[in-house]
Amino acid sequence: MADVVIFDWNVTRAIQYKPKNLVVPALPVKVALQSDPVLLKAVQEDPLLHQRMADLCKDEFVRAAGVIDGQLVSSDRAAAGKPAAEIQRMQKQLNEVVRLSIKAVANTASGKLVVLWEQLGKDRAEYRKYKIKSGIKITLGVSGLALGAVGIAGAAATGGASLAVAIVSTWRGLVDLTKTFANLSMEAETVGKSVCSDVKKLRAAYKDAPAKPATFGKVAAREAVVTVANTLLQSEFKNVPKVKSNCDLWKSKLQGLRTTAHDLAKKLNEFLLQAEKVERHLAGIPRHPTNAAKIGSALTKLSGLQQKVNSMVTKIPETHKRAENGMRAQQEAARGLDMLARKTPGWTAVFDKALPIMVNLGLAGAGNTLGFTEAKTAADFVQSSIGLVNDIATTISDVADAAGV
Repeated sequence: MADVVIFDWNVTRAIQYKPKNLVVPALPVKVALQSDPVLLKAVQEDPLLHQRMADLCKDEFVRAAGVIDGQLVSSDRAAAGKPAAEIQRMQKQLNEVVRLSIKAVANTASGKLVVLWEQLGKDRAEYRKYKIKSGIKITLGVSGLALGAVGIAGAAATGGASLAVAIVSTWRGLVDLTKTFANLSMEAETVGKSVCSDVKKLRAAYKDAPAKPATFGKVAAREAVVTVANTLLQSEFKNVPKVKSNCDLWKSKLQGLRTTAHDLAKKLNEFLLQAEKVERHLAGIPRHPTNAAKIGSALTKLSGLQQKVNSMVTKIPETHKRAENGMRAQQEAARGLDMLARKTPGWTAVFDKALPIMVNLGLAGAGNTLGFTEAKTAADFVQSSIGLVNDIATTISDVADAAGV
């Protein structure tokens, strides 16, 4: 079984400097994972997982390109006016420096892929069956085929009636998943806004304490953090345990959102594969006056669904990234709340790290965030398109039965 290629790219694409005396080395790089049934199934069925791995690799090699840019500038300028033999020597030297730089980045990327896989294993028990560390292969200077070219086996049934049932079943699965996805987005946003509001209040109370002795007691600006924490906890912020509980709930919702994002990506991909089968099946049915219009209409409707589903697939990584950023904010907020509850100095600085992330996610403002709005739009579309999918399935079944295929 062939290796699973997750990233195939030429680093020179990201190099900006155009040398006048030296040549930019050819830097194709391919990152592959040694085949394993669990890994192959996970990566091929889940385009979001593949995209996250590819993005991680690209980020590392783009950073490497920045370093190489600097090396190229200095080497190229040093080569100006040198004899041909000296330039040749300097070219070889540059090639070796670049090779070592890329090799170092390859090791870094390999380590980060291991960390990513281990993080996924916390949410998905099936991923724990495969230890990715021993399976990463990074090839420098050799191109390969990207995973996108690898076909994914679908349902065994290929007849018209079977395809009709399969595509309806998959779409109804999408109805449930997009609804869950939208609900989790809404719940994560609601709880996140509550945590953000409470963290802002706690942070503001600490800042305002010296100026409001009637509310917070006589707290001098230079007094120990423990004293201020005691003052806060004895005043209106006796609900810190409740805030901590909300923060834990936020984490749970975000984890659910991340897991559901992968499930949704797999289901969307499953629909696209089934749609391709339907297209091939309908294309193989002889056209005549009694079925041509039906087949043409079904293909047009199917094409519209494919375009919309492809658009949804491209947006899932964005939503997943929002959940990842939400987890960063949640972890900092939880750490700050724990420090506050234990009256440990430094909790305000931790809150100061969490709040900007929350603000960037839109949790400090009124109204729905972009993440929830897009998730709800997707859920509404999938729900409203049940009838359309049923129409396509009926056409598939009717024309296939009439043709005997």
